[in-house]
Amino acid sequence: MERYLKDIESSPEAYKKIWSYDSCEYIELPVRKACIDLNNKGIDTIMSSANKRDCKNGDIPENQNQYLSIGNGYAWIMIDYDQLDEQNRDLIDKLNNGDVKVNLNDKAKNILLHNCSINGIQSRQSELFKFYRVKESAPDKAKYNRRPKKISTPLKNDKFEEQAITLFHQNSSFSNYSFDFRGVALRYPIDETTEVEEVIKYFEELIQLMINQKVKLGFKVIQGEDDSR
Repeated sequence: MERYLKDIESSPEAYKKIWSYDSCEYIELPVRKACIDLNNKGIDTIMSSANKRDCKNGDIPENQNQYLSIGNGYAWIMIDYDQLDEQNRDLIDKLNNGDVKVNLNDKAKNILLHNCSINGIQSRQSELFKFYRVKESAPDKAKYNRRPKKISTPLKNDKFEEQAITLFHQNSSFSNYSFDFRGVALRYPIDETTEVEEVIKYFEELIQLMINQKVKLGFKVIQGEDDSR
């Protein structure tokens, strides 16, 4: 197994939703277990990335390219915000505003400080939870095999719309999921010194904070995984 993220090759298949455990081998190793754990809790993972390109892009300001910037200096997993139940959505909101703290080691804190300084902002936990509204830009939706448009059900006090970045796609990585959805990218700050095990541990601890939702029909929970929460 590779020790450092800088040695993980980018997988073009990583930008796909998990439909079954038979199809999860394409997920890049540092976030593979996290994606499985999230689906074990009934939480839809839409896309993920944790590779050498994400390490190298840490010096590129996010406003230069909104789509690619999701991983500028971050390993990340995008989950479906609208599919979360009320308790998990409330947890994401509390993580975003800092009411619930994440556990970053000193190296990760310094990388987060660097990433924020590149973008001209103060270091803040909210950079680890980025909200995206993804909209359809293709004129012919019929040629894509995607779900129908979803109906958003925001909570009272929903901060999503205040902070969301709108992304438009046409025959892109988002195409396998939906015409229009709201996602939140769970991110961990990385550079070329970041080890794979750091990323695995961070997401494992973060996901333990989330409660179980109803696991999707036909999606078998891996035996032996901690399903107590």
